[in-house]
Amino acid sequence: ERKSCWSRLKACFARPGSMDSMDACWFSLMLEPTGSRSARVIMLGEAYALFGALFLSCTWILYEYGSAKAYGDAEGDARVGRVFEAVMALAIMCNTFLALNGMTLWVLSILQSESSQQWVFTVRGMLSLCLNLVTITVVLDFIGMVLAVYSNLSPRWPETIICFVVAAILHISWNRTLGDILVTSMPLEFYHTPLAHKLSTNPASVLTKKGRQKLQTDARARAEELKQRAYQRRGAIDPNQTQQAAFGDEGRQYPCVGIGSLLRGAASRLGKSEHDVTSYEARLAEDWIEEVSQLRGMSVDFLARYMPWALANEVHMSLMGRGRGDT
Repeated sequence: ERKSCWSRLKACFARPGSMDSMDACWFSLMLEPTGSRSARVIMLGEAYALFGALFLSCTWILYEYGSAKAYGDAEGDARVGRVFEAVMALAIMCNTFLALNGMTLWVLSILQSESSQQWVFTVRGMLSLCLNLVTITVVLDFIGMVLAVYSNLSPRWPETIICFVVAAILHISWNRTLGDILVTSMPLEFYHTPLAHKLSTNPASVLTKKGRQKLQTDARARAEELKQRAYQRRGAIDPNQTQQAAFGDEGRQYPCVGIGSLLRGAASRLGKSEHDVTSYEARLAEDWIEEVSQLRGMSVDFLARYMPWALANEVHMSLMGRGRGDT
């Protein structure tokens, strides 16, 4: 069976376990607390809608500058003019639908994000669509800019070449800066994006062995960071750490979870997220129990001396790695 050139290229730069999807950009947001998730997804919709609406004027100005029907040179190369018209028509369509999708995401998120625990997962496709439309619009506008400069300045080649060089420097500088930010701040999400996205944004992370190894190492570290942060915010214990407790340092088993976070997380899983648990934490502190590791091995009845029995049972299950979890 013959493989396409693209399949062979992907095989050369294989990324074990990669999702190859832009949806990966949003999975870390799903681990945030509900309030934070709700606010951020609303702001994302707002940002996409406003950017699409404002950038449409830039796209139109660029079209006016390069089109023979407006400011552009009517006596220029007809083939270049036809290509320019097609490119800018696509840019205007993508830009318009970016604003439309952003507005839709904005409005629906205001209505649903607070009540739906899985809202980010539900709209991940629309978030990815908006991100892809931004990328496509920027690329089409850059191509249109080059064609417009050629149409208006050629055959005055010194001016044309200078404008080409400046445009290339600006675009490459922006793209390189963006790629460095993505690789540094969100390597796990970047690792799971499609190969084409990585090649266009940060090719060094794909084309060089050192770049691929560094990206994989940083992605694993980011995954561990997100996992520990999720357990800490939910007041839960990592079951893998619990299972390995017998082989590790007991004083370092729960480095990311305080007793207060553990109690609040347990109360939240019992549907009592608004209940104040500081009094139970204070009772434990009176007996010099100030670290989660000190609770290990305590029975439910013993913990119930400091807190309600149902909360003590949930805390005990968390310490044993058998909590109810938090979606």
